[in-house]
Amino acid sequence: MNKTVLFGMSIALSSVLLFQTAFAATKSDSEDDTIVMVQTYETSDSTETREGLFEDELEGGYELKLLEYSIQEEIKETEEKVISETYVTKDLLEKEEAPLTMKYEYEKGNKLYQIVTLSVLSSEFKDQKILLGNEGKDTVTATYEVHGDATAPMTMDVEYTDQKTGATVTVTIPKERTEQTGTEKLEKDVTVTFYDYDAPSFLFDGVKIKNDKGSVPPISGYESLFLGHVDLADAEIISYEWDGEAYESNGELCRNAKITVSYSSPVYTAYYGGDDIELPTIDGFERTDVYEATITEETGNITYIMKAQATYEKASIETKGITPLQASLVTAGGIIALGAGVILILNSVRKNREKKGSA
Repeated sequence: MNKTVLFGMSIALSSVLLFQTAFAATKSDSEDDTIVMVQTYETSDSTETREGLFEDELEGGYELKLLEYSIQEEIKETEEKVISETYVTKDLLEKEEAPLTMKYEYEKGNKLYQIVTLSVLSSEFKDQKILLGNEGKDTVTATYEVHGDATAPMTMDVEYTDQKTGATVTVTIPKERTEQTGTEKLEKDVTVTFYDYDAPSFLFDGVKIKNDKGSVPPISGYESLFLGHVDLADAEIISYEWDGEAYESNGELCRNAKITVSYSSPVYTAYYGGDDIELPTIDGFERTDVYEATITEETGNITYIMKAQATYEKASIETKGITPLQASLVTAGGIIALGAGVILILNSVRKNREKKGSA
């Protein structure tokens, strides 16, 4: 193989290497290969960062590009503490024993503490006058319907049950007012006396009525006459009958008649009581308890669980620093070199054939 062919082959090989270089440069710029690694650690300072958690480089050509820190969890430190507290329970109807579990939480200084254990050290009772309702007063009302000739009492005794203690007492409340709330139909018996019962006629309110000595009084046809003596609203006679046998009064023979009358009667409602009615006091007890409790209290210290995150990116060692423009120039140079190498090889082959033909 002559020198010209060797020279052409070397040029072609160089062009291939230039192509590979340009391709590698463009490939490293287009790929975004990353690796993310995470580690956690505990600290009392949320701003603390730690060195040496990650390597600067990893196998495979990865370089550390970004290191970030964040708080993953906050743990508030607590400690147990024994306290002694006094509680007063008022308005007890009986001497009830103090409960063993007072609360599940203990509040002091606008803070809530969880109770771990609890025990009663002592309990004392003393007599107490219990005020019912709202500081001894409450709203107490009642009503009473009045029918016919009845009248409403000036006061009324009612039972009052206290919502706080459950105690029931009798309260006397006064009548405040009376109002008509309706009407009803009633019946009333009216007695009418007929004089000169043995005479052929009766004289009643200036009207002569024939005495037929019948089994019933002679009222039929004279209803309005007799109702004129009854002072009742919308009255009407519904029945009448003799009320006993004839009798003598002051030398005169008489006989009574019973007339049953229906009439309209107003119905009244009396209203009793009102707001701020004074209630009686009742006897009760007040209990003073001393508790000892073990609580959990925050110390004010905080342990932070920190998260450190490292981001690695892959870099090409051979083509480090080659820009896309430089890769393009290298590619163009490779094409020219490849063409020149091919021309030299072809030209050398042609000359060899010519020499052989002339010989």
